[in-house]
Amino acid sequence: MAPISVPQPLNDSMFLLTTERLILRHFQSLDSEPLVRVFGDPEVMCFGDGVQTQEWIRAWLRTCLDRCYPSWGFGPYAVVERLSQDLVGYCGRFFFPDLAGQPEIELGYRLARAAWGQGYATEAAGAVRDYALITLGLKRLISMIDPANLASIRIAEKIDMKYEKEILLEGYSHPDHVYVINSPFPLQQHRQRAQDNPKIHGRARIKLGDHDRGQEHGRDDQRIAGLGADGCRAQALLHQAVIVGDVQPQG
Repeated sequence: MAPISVPQPLNDSMFLLTTERLILRHFQSLDSEPLVRVFGDPEVMCFGDGVQTQEWIRAWLRTCLDRCYPSWGFGPYAVVERLSQDLVGYCGRFFFPDLAGQPEIELGYRLARAAWGQGYATEAAGAVRDYALITLGLKRLISMIDPANLASIRIAEKIDMKYEKEILLEGYSHPDHVYVINSPFPLQQHRQRAQDNPKIHGRARIKLGDHDRGQEHGRDDQRIAGLGADGCRAQALLHQAVIVGDVQPQG
C-alpha cells in the first residue's frame, strides 16, 4: 500500500470548520475545564480507558497543541455548539504510522453526554470526512470501534464507513472492529460532487491556514515514524492516538 501523505505543519493556529450547528476548531490550553465533561464522565468513557484526571486532560491538550498540530498539521478538533458556544467534545483525524503493518489516518470523535442524541457526532464526523476526502484528497480513513459500542457503529455507518476487519491493539483484551471509507474518485471529481450536491459536503465552510488549504504534502516517512502517534489509544500509547474510534456518542 502506498504511504499515506501527511500534511506539512500549519504555520499558525487557524482552523475553522463550520457546519449548520457546530464549529470545529483547534483546541486551546483553556479548554481543559469543559473537557472534564468528556474524559471525566464514566458513561462517556465506558468503552475507553475509564475516567481521566484533570492532569491527564491537560497533558492530552498539551499533546494536541505541542505535537499533533505542529508535527502533523492535524489532530482532534474542539467541537463547539454554535448557538451556545459550549465546547461539547472533539472530532478529528489521528495518524498511526504502523497499524497492522501499514500507516493509517483515523477519524475519531467523542462528545459529552449532554450532546448525545442530537446528531452532533454524525454532523461533526461527516464534516471531517468530507474535508479529508474532498478538500484534502485523502484516499482512505478508518475508525476503530469496540464491537459492543453500537452507537459508534451507527455513526460510522451513517457517514458511509464499512466494516473491514478486526484488529487487536497492544494492551487490549479483545479486538476492535475497523470501519473504513475509501475515496473512489480523484480529488477533482470529489469537488465536483460537492458542488453538484451540497449535502455531500454537509454544508461545511472551511477557514484554514495556507498549508492546510486543500493540499496534502508528502513528509519524510522516517521522521513521521519516529514521532509515533506520540501524544495524541491509551495513556500508555495518549501516545498512540487517544481513543479515536472507541467512545462515540449517540448522534
